[in-house]
Amino acid sequence: MYLKKTFSLLICFILIAGVFAGCAGGGNKTVVVGSKDFTENIILGEMIAQMLEAHTDLNVERKLNMGGTFVNFEAIKKGDIDMYADYTGTGLTAQLKMDVINDADKVYDIVQKEFNERFKIKWLKPLGFNNTYAVAVKEEFAEENNIEKVSDLVPLAPDLVFGAEHEFFNRQDGYDGMIETYGLKFKDVVKMQVALKYQAIGEGKMDVTDAFATDGQLITYKLKVLQDDKGFF
Repeated sequence: MYLKKTFSLLICFILIAGVFAGCAGGGNKTVVVGSKDFTENIILGEMIAQMLEAHTDLNVERKLNMGGTFVNFEAIKKGDIDMYADYTGTGLTAQLKMDVINDADKVYDIVQKEFNERFKIKWLKPLGFNNTYAVAVKEEFAEENNIEKVSDLVPLAPDLVFGAEHEFFNRQDGYDGMIETYGLKFKDVVKMQVALKYQAIGEGKMDVTDAFATDGQLITYKLKVLQDDKGFF
């Protein structure tokens, strides 16, 4: 089950309405599966493709590692892809341009209704886990400075560099909302491709980053996820 009290980033499959019509006799029908350009989404895209190949007669074409939210959303609207995995919080704020809502069930209800009406795009049921945004620092740095929660960064922030992917700086539930909620004032910020942020903090090119809570790189680069003590995410 997902956590209703966290900001909804429920992972769902979204697809063009009617893409599976008559798939039992799929024959020569082809479904194009896309994905965003980071590890979790690429893996989910491959899982979708393999499930379709195993359980339908459809031909499956993969267009994985395409790019960020905008690239995939435009692709599915144009019909260049038929489905990909996305996040209800992203749908709410990035595509529908609505304010953050902290009730996951309500967010899902809104995005599946609005996407169907506006774009003729369907959201399927959630996959059952929540890849929420989080704030992370290196474990060694956290131990040295006794950091457990995001609020602990406030007195240290003027000497720290925060880095994240471009999209995080363009979302209501991203950088601006975070620093306003916590009163953070960092020495500097750096923007980069999402695939580079964990390597960058691991190499000491920045001190703090946004993280996705289910990412394996948190372990690889020995990062500590800080408690979101003001419930922003």
